[in-house]
Amino acid sequence: MASNLTAPIPGMSLTAEPKSRPWQQPPQYVDLDEVVQYYLERMSTEESVERTNFILENDKTPVNIIVDSLITAGMMEGIHTVAMGTLVAPVIREFIIANAEIAGIKFYKNSEERVKNMIRDPFRLRKMQQDLEASEMEMLEKRAMPMPEVEEVEVEEQPVSMGLIARPQRDTEEMM
Repeated sequence: MASNLTAPIPGMSLTAEPKSRPWQQPPQYVDLDEVVQYYLERMSTEESVERTNFILENDKTPVNIIVDSLITAGMMEGIHTVAMGTLVAPVIREFIIANAEIAGIKFYKNSEERVKNMIRDPFRLRKMQQDLEASEMEMLEKRAMPMPEVEEVEVEEQPVSMGLIARPQRDTEEMM
Protein backbone atom coordinates (compact mmCIF):
# COMPACT_ATOMS: atom_id res chain seq x y z
CA MET A 1 0.00 0.00 0.00
CA ALA A 2 2.82 2.38 0.82
CA SER A 3 4.44 1.71 -2.55
CA ASN A 4 1.35 3.12 -4.28
CA LEU A 5 1.82 6.35 -2.37
CA THR A 6 5.46 6.74 -3.39
CA ALA A 7 4.91 6.16 -7.11
CA PRO A 8 5.48 9.12 -9.41
CA ILE A 9 2.38 11.06 -10.33
CA PRO A 10 1.51 11.82 -13.95
CA GLY A 11 3.41 14.86 -15.18
CA MET A 12 5.98 14.64 -12.39
CA SER A 13 8.84 14.57 -14.89
CA LEU A 14 7.65 17.94 -16.19
CA THR A 15 7.80 19.57 -12.75
CA ALA A 16 11.38 18.58 -11.86
CA GLU A 17 14.35 20.67 -12.83
CA PRO A 18 15.66 19.81 -16.30
CA LYS A 19 18.50 17.27 -16.26
CA SER A 20 17.87 16.44 -12.59
CA ARG A 21 16.83 12.82 -13.22
CA PRO A 22 19.40 10.08 -13.91
CA TRP A 23 17.78 9.13 -17.23
CA GLN A 24 18.00 12.75 -18.38
CA GLN A 25 21.79 12.77 -17.96
CA PRO A 26 24.38 11.31 -20.31
CA PRO A 27 24.95 7.63 -19.50
CA GLN A 28 27.72 6.64 -17.14
CA TYR A 29 29.10 4.06 -19.62
CA VAL A 30 29.00 4.44 -23.39
CA ASP A 31 31.35 1.64 -24.43
CA LEU A 32 29.95 -1.90 -24.68
CA ASP A 33 32.99 -3.39 -22.94
CA GLU A 34 32.52 -1.03 -19.99
CA VAL A 35 28.82 -1.96 -19.67
CA VAL A 36 29.62 -5.70 -19.84
CA GLN A 37 32.33 -5.26 -17.20
CA TYR A 38 29.94 -3.29 -14.97
CA TYR A 39 27.32 -6.05 -15.02
CA LEU A 40 29.77 -8.96 -14.72
CA GLU A 41 31.50 -7.37 -11.72
CA ARG A 42 28.17 -6.70 -10.10
CA MET A 43 26.75 -10.16 -10.79
CA SER A 44 29.92 -12.14 -9.98
CA THR A 45 29.72 -11.55 -6.24
CA GLU A 46 28.78 -14.59 -4.21
CA GLU A 47 25.74 -12.83 -2.78
CA SER A 48 24.45 -11.85 -6.23
CA VAL A 49 24.93 -15.36 -7.64
CA GLU A 50 23.11 -16.90 -4.65
CA ARG A 51 20.26 -14.40 -4.92
CA THR A 52 19.88 -14.99 -8.67
CA ASN A 53 19.96 -18.79 -8.25
CA PHE A 54 17.38 -18.54 -5.46
CA ILE A 55 15.06 -16.55 -7.70
CA LEU A 56 15.52 -19.01 -10.57
CA GLU A 57 14.96 -22.09 -8.42
CA ASN A 58 12.32 -21.07 -5.89
CA ASP A 59 10.33 -18.38 -7.67
CA LYS A 60 10.66 -20.10 -11.06
CA THR A 61 11.30 -16.71 -12.63
CA PRO A 62 12.53 -17.10 -16.23
CA VAL A 63 16.02 -15.86 -17.09
CA ASN A 64 14.74 -13.34 -19.63
CA ILE A 65 12.63 -11.60 -16.94
CA ILE A 66 15.66 -11.24 -14.66
CA VAL A 67 17.80 -9.89 -17.52
CA ASP A 68 15.10 -7.41 -18.58
CA SER A 69 14.77 -6.21 -14.97
CA LEU A 70 18.51 -5.67 -14.62
CA ILE A 71 18.77 -3.79 -17.91
CA THR A 72 15.75 -1.61 -17.16
CA ALA A 73 17.18 -0.71 -13.74
CA GLY A 74 20.52 0.13 -15.36
CA MET A 75 18.85 2.44 -17.86
CA MET A 76 16.77 4.16 -15.18
CA GLU A 77 19.85 4.72 -13.02
CA GLY A 78 21.67 6.30 -15.97
CA ILE A 79 24.29 3.54 -16.20
CA HIS A 80 23.82 2.98 -19.95
CA THR A 81 21.53 3.73 -22.87
CA VAL A 82 18.67 1.62 -24.20
CA ALA A 83 20.85 0.51 -27.12
CA MET A 84 23.66 -0.61 -24.80
CA GLY A 85 21.13 -2.49 -22.71
CA THR A 86 19.93 -4.36 -25.77
CA LEU A 87 23.50 -5.20 -26.77
CA VAL A 88 24.57 -6.41 -23.31
CA ALA A 89 21.44 -8.52 -22.67
CA PRO A 90 22.76 -11.73 -24.32
CA VAL A 91 25.95 -11.56 -22.26
CA ILE A 92 24.03 -11.20 -19.00
CA ARG A 93 21.64 -13.96 -20.05
CA GLU A 94 24.46 -16.42 -20.78
CA PHE A 95 26.21 -15.51 -17.51
CA ILE A 96 23.06 -16.29 -15.49
CA ILE A 97 22.45 -19.53 -17.41
CA ALA A 98 26.07 -20.67 -16.89
CA ASN A 99 25.89 -20.00 -13.13
CA ALA A 100 22.59 -21.86 -12.86
CA GLU A 101 23.94 -24.86 -14.78
CA ILE A 102 27.06 -24.97 -12.59
CA ALA A 103 24.84 -24.94 -9.50
CA GLY A 104 22.65 -27.69 -10.99
CA ILE A 105 19.49 -25.61 -10.84
CA LYS A 106 16.50 -26.33 -13.04
CA PHE A 107 15.47 -23.05 -14.63
CA TYR A 108 13.40 -21.60 -17.46
CA LYS A 109 15.00 -19.50 -20.18
CA ASN A 110 11.79 -17.66 -21.06
CA SER A 111 8.14 -17.37 -20.05
CA GLU A 112 6.86 -19.54 -22.91
CA GLU A 113 9.03 -22.45 -21.76
CA ARG A 114 7.64 -22.10 -18.24
CA VAL A 115 4.03 -22.09 -19.45
CA LYS A 116 4.61 -25.13 -21.68
CA ASN A 117 6.08 -27.01 -18.74
CA MET A 118 3.04 -26.21 -16.61
CA ILE A 119 0.63 -27.36 -19.31
CA ARG A 120 2.52 -30.67 -19.77
CA ASP A 121 1.79 -31.67 -16.19
CA PRO A 122 -2.01 -32.18 -16.06
CA PHE A 123 -2.08 -32.70 -12.29
CA ARG A 124 -0.26 -29.44 -11.68
CA LEU A 125 -2.54 -27.64 -14.12
CA ARG A 126 -5.63 -29.06 -12.42
CA LYS A 127 -4.28 -28.03 -9.00
CA MET A 128 -3.63 -24.52 -10.29
CA GLN A 129 -7.19 -24.31 -11.65
CA GLN A 130 -8.62 -25.49 -8.32
CA ASP A 131 -6.51 -22.99 -6.41
CA LEU A 132 -7.62 -20.21 -8.74
CA GLU A 133 -11.29 -21.14 -8.38
CA ALA A 134 -10.94 -21.33 -4.59
CA SER A 135 -9.28 -17.92 -4.44
CA GLU A 136 -11.96 -16.43 -6.71
CA MET A 137 -14.68 -17.85 -4.45
CA GLU A 138 -12.97 -16.42 -1.36
CA MET A 139 -12.70 -13.04 -3.03
CA LEU A 140 -16.38 -13.09 -4.02
CA GLU A 141 -17.39 -14.10 -0.50
CA LYS A 142 -15.37 -11.24 0.96
CA ARG A 143 -16.96 -8.76 -1.43
CA ALA A 144 -20.50 -10.08 -0.97
CA MET A 145 -22.53 -7.94 1.38
CA PRO A 146 -25.08 -9.60 3.63
CA MET A 147 -28.65 -8.97 2.57
CA PRO A 148 -30.72 -7.09 5.16
CA GLU A 149 -33.69 -8.94 6.54
CA VAL A 150 -36.97 -7.65 5.14
CA GLU A 151 -40.21 -7.83 7.09
CA GLU A 152 -43.18 -9.13 5.21
CA VAL A 153 -46.03 -6.64 5.06
CA GLU A 154 -49.56 -7.74 4.29
CA VAL A 155 -51.15 -5.79 1.49
CA GLU A 156 -54.91 -5.54 1.28
CA GLU A 157 -56.29 -6.50 -2.06
CA GLN A 158 -58.31 -3.82 -3.79
CA PRO A 159 -60.94 -4.56 -6.35
CA VAL A 160 -59.75 -4.36 -9.92
CA SER A 161 -61.58 -2.14 -12.39
CA MET A 162 -63.05 -3.79 -15.45
CA GLY A 163 -61.72 -1.58 -18.23
CA LEU A 164 -59.89 1.55 -19.17
CA ILE A 165 -62.90 3.81 -18.78
CA ALA A 166 -64.55 1.92 -15.94
CA ARG A 167 -65.15 3.84 -12.74
CA PRO A 168 -63.53 2.59 -9.61
CA GLN A 169 -65.89 0.53 -7.50
CA ARG A 170 -66.75 1.91 -4.11
CA ASP A 171 -67.67 -0.04 -1.07
CA THR A 172 -71.34 0.04 -0.34
CA GLU A 173 -70.65 1.24 3.19
CA GLU A 174 -68.97 4.39 1.90
CA MET A 175 -72.00 5.25 -0.19
CA MET A 176 -74.41 5.13 2.66
